[in-house]
Amino acid sequence: MNVLLISLPILTFFVCFINIIGFHQQRDIHTANWKTAILQSSLILAGYLVVFSELLSLFNGLTRLTAAIAWCLGLSIMLWMGISKGYLRQGSSSITNRLGSLSWREGLVLLGVVCITMTLLVIALISPPNNVDSLLYHMSRVVHWAQNQSLRHYATVYTPQLIFPIGAELIILNLRLLWGNDQLANLVQWLSMVGCLIGVAGLTEQLGGDRKARWVAVAYAISIPLGILQSTSTQNDYVTAYWLICLLYFAVLAYRRDLHKSEQISFALALSLGMLTKGTFYPYALPVVLWYAIVLLRQRKKMPELFAIAVMSGMTILVLNLGYWARNFITFGGPLGPAEEVARWATKQNGVMSFIGMLMANTLANFVTPVESINHLIVGWFRGFIGHYDPYLTGFDMIWGWNHEDLAGSPLHALLVPVTLMLLAKYRSGHKRSVLRWYVIVILSMCASLAIVMNYALYSLRFHLPFFIVWAPVIGVALGRINKPNLVWIACMFFLVVSMPWVLVNRTRPLIAMRNSTDPFTIPCFAGCTNGSILIEPPESTVFGTLIDVRNDYISLARDIRSLPCQDIGLRLDSHDPEYLFWWLLSAPESGFRLETIYTYPELEQYLDQTFTPCAIICTTCNDEISFQDFSIYGNYANVKLYVNLFSLDE
Repeated sequence: MNVLLISLPILTFFVCFINIIGFHQQRDIHTANWKTAILQSSLILAGYLVVFSELLSLFNGLTRLTAAIAWCLGLSIMLWMGISKGYLRQGSSSITNRLGSLSWREGLVLLGVVCITMTLLVIALISPPNNVDSLLYHMSRVVHWAQNQSLRHYATVYTPQLIFPIGAELIILNLRLLWGNDQLANLVQWLSMVGCLIGVAGLTEQLGGDRKARWVAVAYAISIPLGILQSTSTQNDYVTAYWLICLLYFAVLAYRRDLHKSEQISFALALSLGMLTKGTFYPYALPVVLWYAIVLLRQRKKMPELFAIAVMSGMTILVLNLGYWARNFITFGGPLGPAEEVARWATKQNGVMSFIGMLMANTLANFVTPVESINHLIVGWFRGFIGHYDPYLTGFDMIWGWNHEDLAGSPLHALLVPVTLMLLAKYRSGHKRSVLRWYVIVILSMCASLAIVMNYALYSLRFHLPFFIVWAPVIGVALGRINKPNLVWIACMFFLVVSMPWVLVNRTRPLIAMRNSTDPFTIPCFAGCTNGSILIEPPESTVFGTLIDVRNDYISLARDIRSLPCQDIGLRLDSHDPEYLFWWLLSAPESGFRLETIYTYPELEQYLDQTFTPCAIICTTCNDEISFQDFSIYGNYANVKLYVNLFSLDE
């Protein structure tokens, strides 16, 4: 049944893809290709997913059955359109005719890319979500939604579960509903990585890069350390990068020619979905939107047409984001959550030097070294120099974590940014220089926009992933212009080879473990110890990859709860507790266990379920003096306590 249900969105995507190819053929859109069709298909289906999820949520009807029906309806619509309008026939014929051959060099690079992506797929499928943010809010909100059968706000002690954008988690929710558990949760980031590689190849082509330029751009993109590590987790930076790639793709198309209405809608969908996915998308998208507006004005479109495009884009943004914004506004008084939470992430600009300081902090963070004395020297110099101008940046720090998905820098890829600019300055020849020049200006403007809008945080490195991804087409074009073909293929293989340590030795989800052990798939701990290999470690061990100190306590707690005739569990937690671990250990909500927060903030007390009567309470904030009416201490596990209502159990 799981395979049958999960095949519904896959088939829907495949039919949509062929339909769009056929649509391009009928409309004689020559510059559109299979890459364009893939981007448009993902945008259409992601938009459809958001709309039907929000509609079902209004009636507390977001269940496995209704999700399956919604995807059946989507598949039926795609089949009807494809057959009635002839898109399927023309699209299938076009795909067959466009199949081309690869040179042996291209085949070798493709083999390397496939090996890396398939290895990461295995890691994503084997590993349960174990990133700290995933345990705190990414996955916690998903199981709350699944239990409530709605996206409505609920009582919690960690408000980011409610206020942060929901786009990536909404896709995870659909996969969970159709599959029945979280085994496919990591695939959202993995699929975004694959989509980014396709988008990078397409953008490189639109910017004037030849085939070898496209391959080196893809090799550069797939080798980004932070991207490799995140592609097997349930974070949302790769999803953000994918929507940004889509946005840029259609902006570049708009520069080259007038967009078809379907492509204008695709631009609007990319903008809307990015806004629904992560707050960092806003500063990244701002330069792109401004460029798109300038392009439309330069095309001398008439005012009614410009107005129609603006209205269509605005309506698309509103339709996809209204539910998320409305829930935040009703609860916290603002579409993005409480004003103080927004202010916490916003930079405190104190002028030009503050802006320069943010740029420097974002750049230096990529060059953290394994030598602590060097890191302290850099941090001390930076704080002394910038702290005089911006006291907020005195919190800048550098922590070595080369294979940690929140701390891994990308020094090689960062160094290649100025190198790329020098290569472009030297090799100016080539067509489409104007669009490339604009593209580079827009991408560099993203750095400035991010520095102006976002405050620095220790884990800000993960926010850089979209920048490195969208820079890949530039380096592809730059290296492609060098009249030394062998150099390009050497660069491709170099990027693929240097990526292997991050593919194999992820700190929390390693295929090859680094630790002092004689276990299989283990090597000595010479570059920072990791967890045990996911090839031999049970999921119960891997899921605690970042929180090993609480593993035994939480497992003992879950075992004792399962031994009780009790399924209604109250939660009294601290905001820093990894809530999802309790759900995962109890296989909730699919197993029948119901978990509800019983103590929360005043503004969220309206969401406490007054009909909920727990028979047991999990408490991480209780000292020995705390007691509950009719509840007795049942287990004390050092990090957490279990209270049980013996009277309700007797009943």
